[in-house]
Amino acid sequence: MKCSFDYKKWIILISFIGVLFSGYLTFTKIFIGYCPINEGCAILWGYPVCVYGLIMFLIIFLSSLTFYFKKDLFNALVITKVSFIGILFSLYYSIQEIFFTNTPVKYSLGLPTCVYGLAMYGAVFMIIINSKIIKKFIFRKII
Repeated sequence: MKCSFDYKKWIILISFIGVLFSGYLTFTKIFIGYCPINEGCAILWGYPVCVYGLIMFLIIFLSSLTFYFKKDLFNALVITKVSFIGILFSLYYSIQEIFFTNTPVKYSLGLPTCVYGLAMYGAVFMIIINSKIIKKFIFRKII
């Protein structure tokens, strides 16, 4: 029995969930004026960090849709680079919220929302980095 893992569909699914999650946080914070999860909201350059998460998830989602229909190195590299930047971004803000918040915060979801973004970026990165097209690119650059 052959077991196949369609990594492209998983990247589409995870990034779509990321778009929905960060989109909901962004919409409620910007247009309604409060954080729906009752957390503190980190601000970067005048915007809540969930806005940047939404932008990164949108880039990954659109690139993964294109990659699904046209398997090319460009979109694979975009997914790889943006998910890695997302890992660094959400890791930084997760550490800030967990360890350096002055006031005790009770998280509605158990953890800060940046941690869930970190998990989704990490999953996308691990999936794409193990794809054949990225492995060929890496080994071609090494040799």
